[in-house]
Amino acid sequence: MTDTTGNNTERQYSPNTIYIEGLELAGKSTICRLLRDYLKAEYRHCSFLSDNPIYNCASALHVAQKVKSDTLGGIFLGSVMRDLERYTPPDHFVVQDSTSVLRSIAYHSVIGDPGLADAFSKLLPRCPHFGASFVLWSSNEVRLKRLKGRISRHHDLPKDLLVRDEPDKFARMQDIMIETAKEFFDAEVVDTSNMEQEGEKERLVEYLASKLRQAASQPNV
Repeated sequence: MTDTTGNNTERQYSPNTIYIEGLELAGKSTICRLLRDYLKAEYRHCSFLSDNPIYNCASALHVAQKVKSDTLGGIFLGSVMRDLERYTPPDHFVVQDSTSVLRSIAYHSVIGDPGLADAFSKLLPRCPHFGASFVLWSSNEVRLKRLKGRISRHHDLPKDLLVRDEPDKFARMQDIMIETAKEFFDAEVVDTSNMEQEGEKERLVEYLASKLRQAASQPNV
C-alpha cells in the first residue's frame, strides 16, 4: 500500500534478513561480523537500506560529536523515514546490525528528548518484519570485563561508557530495547555472557543462522 506521495505505508516481510540488536558490550558487532561471513550475507548497519545518505550524514555528525542530541535525533528520524520510503525486501541474505529506530527509542526515552522517542515509536508499525530477530544480552559484570579488555587492547576509552558510569540508565535503555524488540519484531533474547568460552561464538552463530534459514525456507507470511 502507498500513500498519496507514492511512499510505502504497509509493513513488509523480509524473510532473508536476520536482525541483531543489543546495547554496547553485548558482543553484537562480533556476532554480526561472524554471521556475515558464515552466511556470505550482505551487512547493513542501522539503516534498512544498503546506502542511505541521510543516515550517513547523521552517523558522521554523531562521530564528530558537534551536534546537539535533539538536532541529531531529528536527522536520524529523517533517515528512518527515508528507509521506510525506499525499502524493499532483499532476495539474498542480509545481516541487519541494529536499527536507528529502536536505538533512538531507547536513547530518547531515557536520556534525550521524549518527544523524539514518541516520533520514532510512531514509525515502528511500518518497519520491516524480519525473518529472524534477536537482542543480545550480557550481565553488567561481563560487560565491564569486556570494557576493561577493550581498553587494555586499544589503550583508549570507548566513547560510550554508560554501562560503567550510569548503570541505572543503561539498564532502563536495555529494558526498553528488549520490550520494544519483542513487541514489534518478535525478537528472541540471547544471553552472550559466556561468549568468550571456547566454541561458544561458533555455536551461537550456527544457531542464529539456522533460524534465518528456517524463515527463508517458509512461504511468506
